[in-house]
Amino acid sequence: LTAVDGETLTALVHTFHPAGKTVYRVQAVDAAGNAGKVSRPLVVAPTLKPAKLPKPLPRWAWTLYAWQHGHKGARPARAPKRPPAWYVRWEAWRAAPFHITR
Repeated sequence: LTAVDGETLTALVHTFHPAGKTVYRVQAVDAAGNAGKVSRPLVVAPTLKPAKLPKPLPRWAWTLYAWQHGHKGARPARAPKRPPAWYVRWEAWRAAPFHITR
């Protein structure tokens, strides 16, 4: 459970089950204690990790991912110009390891 003031539009949630589905519902309560309707459930589930990834992942994969997702500076020199197919699948999964379901 978390509480936010009436001006806040987001809340950071730290508790969910990384191996299974987690259900979230929201209910507003005003200062007088009057509760509003409970929201429809929002279900968050882990996205399946891609198959056939190298073990361990090469260091260049982590540095290229960091560079692609906001780190400043030049493209990592050790990363291949054209990453292998597994990298594209891994990068997409790493960027969105969870998804919303019904």
